[in-house]
Amino acid sequence: MGQPSEVDACIQGLESQLAELKAIIYGATDAPTTNSSSPSTELSKKDKEIEELKAENKKLQYRIMTLVRTVGEKRAIINELNSK
Repeated sequence: MGQPSEVDACIQGLESQLAELKAIIYGATDAPTTNSSSPSTELSKKDKEIEELKAENKKLQYRIMTLVRTVGEKRAIINELNSK
């Protein structure tokens, strides 16, 4: 059966996307500052970057939930076909 491996591949893709998202989030909060701007300028840049990451995070969460729902639907179809 080729379909279960397709489902597994989809799940692995979701897991890797989640890992990438975590790396982006944690990398942005831990990144050292490299230029010599004033602390308040650095703070506003970081705040803006954090807001952009939060927006990207929401988009990725929606995408992941859509994929999870799709995988669930495909599993239900596969299980139904296997039970016949």
